[in-house]
Amino acid sequence: KKPTRIKRRVNMFGESVRVSKISGCAMPEPVPSEFLTDPTDNDFEIAQHNRMKGPMKDKYSKKDKYHFHMLLNITARLRGEKDDQLLNQK
Repeated sequence: KKPTRIKRRVNMFGESVRVSKISGCAMPEPVPSEFLTDPTDNDFEIAQHNRMKGPMKDKYSKKDKYHFHMLLNITARLRGEKDDQLLNQK
């Protein structure tokens, strides 16, 4: 991405304001980099923790045949109703 192009304008209160050249919207002053980084924040440890959650539980990895067949029956009924409606229209 490219940085936003800005220009300086004076608002109705006499203050100098940063304004985007493309949208014309007022923009806040940039935040100093010392406020963006937290010395206690360790991104590597957070990433490792999220990666090391382990495999999926067995009860979630197996298909539930009862619910799967229920969904098949519902879709078959809906398709049948649509077919009946199309036949009645002709």
